[in-house]
Amino acid sequence: MRVHRSHMVHLLKVNTFVRGEGYLLMKDGSKVPVARSYRDDLLERLGGL
Repeated sequence: MRVHRSHMVHLLKVNTFVRGEGYLLMKDGSKVPVARSYRDDLLERLGGL
């Protein structure tokens, strides 16, 4: 799923979404920024993780 103009992620690799900072923490420990324009769709697909 696209979460930023420069980033796509596999949803099964996501650990959590850090709301205050606006990024995804991945299972491998990396941080991926989430654009505001993709945030609502991402949260819907993650089921409010």
